[in-house]
Amino acid sequence: MKSRSLAVVVYKEDDMYIAECPEIGTVDQGETIEQAVSEAMP
Repeated sequence: MKSRSLAVVVYKEDDMYIAECPEIGTVDQGETIEQAVSEAMP
């Protein structure tokens, strides 16, 4: 299996973290940075 590196932009909005992966067009949120990133990545 090939691995691929993708950029994720994370920012805080009120009490939630928002994670965006512009390369594949996903956006998700979580109570922690780790939660937001793991849900934004396929």
